[in-house]
Amino acid sequence: MFRSLIRRVLKRDTQPEPVAVASVQVDRAEQQRAKRQAMLEQAIAVAHDEAAAAAFILQCDYPDARRQAAQHLHSRVHLTQVLQAVRNTDRRVAKLMQQRLDALDQAEAREARALQAIEQAERLAATPQLVVSQVTELDHAWRSVGDAPAALRERFDASRERLRQRLQAQTDLQRGLLDANAELARLEASVAGEMPTDAQQKLDELEAAVAALLQSPEASALPPARVQAFSDQATRLKSALAAHAGRQAAIAARAALLDEWEARAQADAAQLDDAALRQAWQALPALPDSAAPELSARHAALLAAIRHARNPVAAEPPQPGPVVQAEPAVDPAEARRSMDAALAALEAALEEGSLQAASEQDKALRAMDFKAMRPGEERMARLSRLRAELARLQGWARWGGNVSREELLKAAQDLADQEMPVAERAQKVGSLRERWKALDASAGPAGKDAWQRFDAACTAAYAPVAEHFRMLAEERRHNLEKAHALTAEVIAYADSTGVAGDPESVDWKAVSAALSRYTQAWQRLGTIERRERKAADADFSKALDLLRKPLSGRHQIEVARREQLIAEVESMDAGAPRATDSLRAIQERWQDYARGLPLPRNEEQALWQRFRQACDALFAERRESAKTADAERQQHLERKEALCASLEAAVDAPLPTLSQLLRDSAAAWKEIGPVPRAAQQQIEARYEAAVGALRQRADAARQAASQAQAELLKRKFMLCRRAEQSVIEGALDESLRQALRQEWDALPTLGGGSERAMAARFAAALEGGETLRATLQRNREAVMQEILQMEIRLGVDSPAMLSQERLKQQIQVLQDALRAGQRSDQPQALLMQLCTQPALLDDEAAARIERLIMRWHDAEQNAA
Repeated sequence: MFRSLIRRVLKRDTQPEPVAVASVQVDRAEQQRAKRQAMLEQAIAVAHDEAAAAAFILQCDYPDARRQAAQHLHSRVHLTQVLQAVRNTDRRVAKLMQQRLDALDQAEAREARALQAIEQAERLAATPQLVVSQVTELDHAWRSVGDAPAALRERFDASRERLRQRLQAQTDLQRGLLDANAELARLEASVAGEMPTDAQQKLDELEAAVAALLQSPEASALPPARVQAFSDQATRLKSALAAHAGRQAAIAARAALLDEWEARAQADAAQLDDAALRQAWQALPALPDSAAPELSARHAALLAAIRHARNPVAAEPPQPGPVVQAEPAVDPAEARRSMDAALAALEAALEEGSLQAASEQDKALRAMDFKAMRPGEERMARLSRLRAELARLQGWARWGGNVSREELLKAAQDLADQEMPVAERAQKVGSLRERWKALDASAGPAGKDAWQRFDAACTAAYAPVAEHFRMLAEERRHNLEKAHALTAEVIAYADSTGVAGDPESVDWKAVSAALSRYTQAWQRLGTIERRERKAADADFSKALDLLRKPLSGRHQIEVARREQLIAEVESMDAGAPRATDSLRAIQERWQDYARGLPLPRNEEQALWQRFRQACDALFAERRESAKTADAERQQHLERKEALCASLEAAVDAPLPTLSQLLRDSAAAWKEIGPVPRAAQQQIEARYEAAVGALRQRADAARQAASQAQAELLKRKFMLCRRAEQSVIEGALDESLRQALRQEWDALPTLGGGSERAMAARFAAALEGGETLRATLQRNREAVMQEILQMEIRLGVDSPAMLSQERLKQQIQVLQDALRAGQRSDQPQALLMQLCTQPALLDDEAAARIERLIMRWHDAEQNAA
């Protein structure tokens, strides 16, 4: 007992006082806070030195300070260095580094695609033949680049403009060729009717125009068919023109000759020889009677007059009778040369032993007319000798053919009793028939009795082959019936399962098994006739598609479902309160999907492995995050409290710094992670209140400044107009000039770089002179147009008398805005241009400009 009392007293004496322990904890927390603040200040200090910022991140122990220093890293070297170092220790910094590296990769990829598109454009610009589809593909490739650097965009625009000019030149060339073809077609049509006097000149002009088109650098773009069509059509037209000229010359020659003969006939028709006249008429260039029927009639009348003058009785016209067409005369010399050639060919065929060729030459000789050609005794003796030789060879060939046919008949009869494979038997029977047919060509045709006996022997020898083929055909027919039945069964099953209807009511597992079963059954089918196999395969494939396509679509849905489950697991927040329950529900859904429709084994296994890895990673991350979540939330709360305190203390800060302060605070607030749930609502309300107070102050100051600028611009515009009006009226003396100058100097300076332009206008107005008067008069119409355009852009009503003009200007403004590559100017720049341009304006126009100034001020306030 004494020992226990002694131990209790000693223990009480050695325990530290509670107050001392609390004091030590407070000091330690204060030291930690001071050290953290120092680290944050050091992270801000390395803002302009990426190497120092990277080194600071690698040796810093405070996440917030590392995050602050990481904001200053932009180069790939330091981003990669920091990412590799903090990948497994600081997720926020690693994520930021990865995002910036990805942005750099995307920028480099865009630049590479832009360079590739530029190289393609330059190649197309240098290629001899340009195709529109190539330019279309180039434009598509450039649109896929996205936001390219300005220098690359300028290079591409220059090359694209050259391509556009080349395409335009090609279009002009093709249009010129089409016009030339059309004009040539019209000229040819006119020539076919009544011959124009200037047809040859027009043809020469068209040929010269097309030749000029073909000399163009873009001539390769002209369709060769169109060019050839023009050339052919021009050739036809030239031929028509030449024929027309020949006809005209022939008509003129015949007319001149007829005039001479008619003059001689009037003097003494009996002295003219009608045969000589007819011969002279026929010696003239040929000319159809339809070309000049009156000339033919004059010639016939002249001949009749000559015959009548010589013998009035004989000149009576002959009675009509039947017309006998004379046979064409045969040239004996040519016929003899043909006979010599046939005899030489017959002799050569006999020497080679080719009886068929010799027989054909003998037929050709028998068809010749020996009476007309008078061949002579030598040729006839040679023909008799050759025909005797032909008869002798035909006799030997007939005897040899009979012997060979007997051998073929004996072979066919013996073949019927031999045992051999069906294919070999069919081959031998076919060989025997081919040899018999060859004997018909070399030894002459066989007798009917011999042929019937040979054909009967071959048929008997071929009987096993025919039976075999009959059985194969029967088997193929049965297989075809089985194929049709299987196809019908597949169609019936597809209709019964309703795969084309509601997919959720179908037993897809049974459909998959049935598809596999039907496919195997089709593969086990026997052979089918080749001409019917293709149709049967197509029908069965079409029937299987009734199951295969819906099943394939369902497979894709199931794969997408499993992919979605994997994505859900991978996107789950391990620190979420009910993450475990959500994961368990996802696992149950996976099992339901697997029972509903199993995927192919390899695909199912791969998806399952990915799903398991995602689940394991989530559990590991949840275990890891649970350790640091509480500490991080407390640190986040302290950072948000410090941020709120800084915003509350900045209520009296200078106005120019408020916007940057709000942006920095919003970015910092977003970067800070979650806080303890108990303090979340309170800290959010505090932050919103502080930000609202600063925004209210900044908005009030911005509105006041904008209102002041608008009023100042309006006053300076009115001073310029007063000075210009005084110049026009001739009332600008030195006293008024001094008064205006004093009033101008008393006004503040305009912001946004507009003071210089307004001061220049005011100074020019104070100078006065005839030049200013002319400028004011000259600029009035342009300024009135600009006022109308600004009213359209800012939505300000115009005077009623300008309604038609405003409608036209609205259309022009819309077209300018929609024009490719054109960017409309900002309203502020257009308004300043309007205010700084001197012009003679009446009170109504000045009032319209003042309304535009105030409207611009209101628009700026609404945009802000």
